Amino acid sequence: MMLSKRVLSSLWWNLRFRQHINVVPAVAMTKCKISSNSRLLGQSSQVLNDINLVFSPPVNSVSINQTEMEDMKKTQILSDFMETMKFMTIDQLLNEATNITNIEQANIFLTVLCVKLKVQNVSSTDSIEQVLTDHRLQNLFSFFDLENNDIPAYIWINTLKNLFKLNITNFDLKHRVQSHLVSVIDKLSISDLIKLSTAYKHYKEKDFDQQQIFDRIINILEDKCANVTIKPNELISVMYLFANLNNMNGLEKIEKQLLSLVPEMKVTELYKVIFILSSCVIPRRKDALLKTVVTRLNKCERLNLTRSQLSKLLYACGVLSIYDVQLLNKICDEIKNLHNIGSRKIDFICSIIISLGRLRWKDTELLYECSTTLDLRQNEIHRLPDKPIVMKNILLALARLDYKRLPPLFKQQYTELTNPADRIDFVWSLVVLQKAQPKHFKDILNPAFLKHFTSHGNSTDQYKMVLSHQKLQNIDCDARKVTVYNGPYLPESYSFCLPKELVGCEKQSQDLVLSALDKMAPSDRFLNTSECPGGHSVEAILYVDDDGNPQNLNNITDKHHKICIKIQSFSDTTLKTEGPTGIMSMTIRHLEFMGYRVVIVPYTILSGKPKLLDIIRYIKTGIKEAVAKSKSSE
Repeated sequence: MMLSKRVLSSLWWNLRFRQHINVVPAVAMTKCKISSNSRLLGQSSQVLNDINLVFSPPVNSVSINQTEMEDMKKTQILSDFMETMKFMTIDQLLNEATNITNIEQANIFLTVLCVKLKVQNVSSTDSIEQVLTDHRLQNLFSFFDLENNDIPAYIWINTLKNLFKLNITNFDLKHRVQSHLVSVIDKLSISDLIKLSTAYKHYKEKDFDQQQIFDRIINILEDKCANVTIKPNELISVMYLFANLNNMNGLEKIEKQLLSLVPEMKVTELYKVIFILSSCVIPRRKDALLKTVVTRLNKCERLNLTRSQLSKLLYACGVLSIYDVQLLNKICDEIKNLHNIGSRKIDFICSIIISLGRLRWKDTELLYECSTTLDLRQNEIHRLPDKPIVMKNILLALARLDYKRLPPLFKQQYTELTNPADRIDFVWSLVVLQKAQPKHFKDILNPAFLKHFTSHGNSTDQYKMVLSHQKLQNIDCDARKVTVYNGPYLPESYSFCLPKELVGCEKQSQDLVLSALDKMAPSDRFLNTSECPGGHSVEAILYVDDDGNPQNLNNITDKHHKICIKIQSFSDTTLKTEGPTGIMSMTIRHLEFMGYRVVIVPYTILSGKPKLLDIIRYIKTGIKEAVAKSKSSE
């Protein structure tokens, strides 16, 4: 008697294929636990990872009837069968094949056999085909009867997926199973279509016909998700598949369904929606969907997500620019409430700091805990596979947050960075945090490095190239402030014009400020809007007399005061603990070193529909205060 479809689905797909099907990245990244017996038995850990199919009864059953009890007993028998097989050699498996008595055993057996053939150095096609045509497997293949309508679709899909792994082209069973699935493809459930699509997606040797089958599966999924009401977890699985394929058309089609299902989604499902949108090749910021999901999350008293899920949700908020105060406070509070956060994995700690930096979310309590942990567990950091890059990204985050409590381990890490742009990022972050030393300036500003950087600067990514040149000028400006520094500077011949459209703030805000300044004094004769002193983008430079009146640029004397008008945009402001970012603070510091008085126009003055007169009044007041400060310091 065959197991019920519900129990089969629960036991097989949720256990065997959980790392690929019906999950989103947070679950897919979870590593399988490997039996401690693997070393004693000399088996490949990869084999055990793929075939560790420990069956267990459904944990969410409220009551268990007689049929379910019988199913559970049969499940235990299958579990014992699997445990017996997974430590066998291939030859022992072939002998065991003659003892198979039903399709469930055949399904498990084929999975184990294919994994072992794939992993245990049976790499040649001839060797694989020799095993698959062994006469001892005739009994096994007899159970894969295409005329048997009682065999669940998932077994056929699993069979095809296992045979795909072996990369064999001419094997009769593979072709017959594929033909069968194609013939019933329109009748498959959403869940089975997702499983089948994953089988084709991970098969790298698709021929033209198989690619057409895969495209057909995707088209059917698009149509069903747009026109048929389905369960939230299934729709999220389709969403994950489409995001992974960068199928923007498919994502657009299911957005309406997603919106309608948000009220009935669990917190874990809401989290997955946000994470999937952030994981697209080009992150998808679907404002209506995100707003609905965030509102729903904020209504929950607690998120009750795992450590990993909280970390990924915070990261996703950064990628998608979700600055919702209530949600970010909730995420950070639950991270801080994790038991003994300092004992968590070091990559978790690193991820939290980087995400906080991306969001400009200056939670000083959480930053203190994370930075203290980095300091106490330096040995673990040294074992990170991409340690120099991770350290650079952490330092950039701390610089953005203007968090100066820097763990000592950052002092030497920049020497391990081989990419010139990465080295500039590292030293520039130290400059922002006022932690750079003369040796850092010498390394970056020496002619040999500059020559190397110039060749690197021919990058096709114009934005990154401009940022690197801007940071290089910031470093040079800071070096000139250090009285004990006697190394090289940027040469007089160095010239790189920073495009305002790439390094400036939002154009709408710039236009408002420039319109106000133009009313105060004609811009063509009184304002310099093209200069970027020390690599810092400013809205305008003007000169004023002691009464704050703008002066013609052709009549400037030493008695006039140099004024910089600089917008502090939303992106120049830290959140939670509000204030200027580290980059904004450095800009003010450098401009004042170069003799300018800086008038800051906060974004709050420019938001909404401000009156031009109010902006003019604000700037005039700022100029008068700057002049008074300049006169008092003389």
